[in-house]
Amino acid sequence: MRHSLTLLLCLAGLLGSLAAADPVLAVTGPDSVIVAYKDLPVQLSLAHIEVPPEMSAACQARLAELLDGQEVQVIYKEEFGTNAIGAALVHLKAGSKHINLILVTEGLARYKEGEAASSYGRMLSMSQDRAKEDGKGLWGQAVVVAAAEPAAPAAEPAKPAASKTGPIVAELRGTHYYASDDPRAAKIPERRRIYYRSEDAAKRAGKRAAPAAPSRAAAGGNEADADRILSEAKQTYANAIDAGNSTKRDDLYGEAFNQFTSAMTIYSDLVEQRPDDAALAEKLRETMQLRYGAMKQRRF
Repeated sequence: MRHSLTLLLCLAGLLGSLAAADPVLAVTGPDSVIVAYKDLPVQLSLAHIEVPPEMSAACQARLAELLDGQEVQVIYKEEFGTNAIGAALVHLKAGSKHINLILVTEGLARYKEGEAASSYGRMLSMSQDRAKEDGKGLWGQAVVVAAAEPAAPAAEPAKPAASKTGPIVAELRGTHYYASDDPRAAKIPERRRIYYRSEDAAKRAGKRAAPAAPSRAAAGGNEADADRILSEAKQTYANAIDAGNSTKRDDLYGEAFNQFTSAMTIYSDLVEQRPDDAALAEKLRETMQLRYGAMKQRRF
């Protein structure tokens, strides 16, 4: 059943009454949400933004993250215009966070002019200019197109695969980028993946190259390396705690998770070789516990 009580926000009187903070019930699209107004679900569409298809999933995920458990202030002005079905377009604020502005600033949506000039529109337009300069989101992203590769002549042997093939992959809010054939890239949820045409494009968007994943075959017996990585991971974990409630904290937890994973890989191989070594088993247990903690502490 669709929201039979959903109100189309075309009446300025109703919109004016939404000035108080209203709880968000759901994020229904990359630029639309439902809020509770006097116990009625009200559908809202965001003004001055346009989300290209390739950014739809990432934009919706970010919108859901920003509005999770939040109450919003709805801002409506006649010059914002209406959407395709005639519903008025709005700006949303959750506390000090201007939601429309964040989506454009992070390159998840484009600025779209309203029906008339607006200070809100100009603000988003300037933010888009900065996002372009910094190569954020869609401005640094490659549109992934499956291009047919020319068939090799039958007489020629197949060439070995390149060490890095395909686009560069990163998590939407993550710190590092990976080659698409890196096993760690496969662990990124599809809805949170963002693709870049090159490493330079990823770097312009603020991503860093992921540390090399340890080889299980090469890890055998090197307990000193595992101890060093574990020590570095603990320091990163402590830095994340000290960072407070911030995006930096989440990035540090993500970095600590990768470091704990590297140490865990080595310890796991060593435990298989030395199953009676209680001290080694305790190191593996501690590493796994801290790794789980780093994963759980991230807000996304």
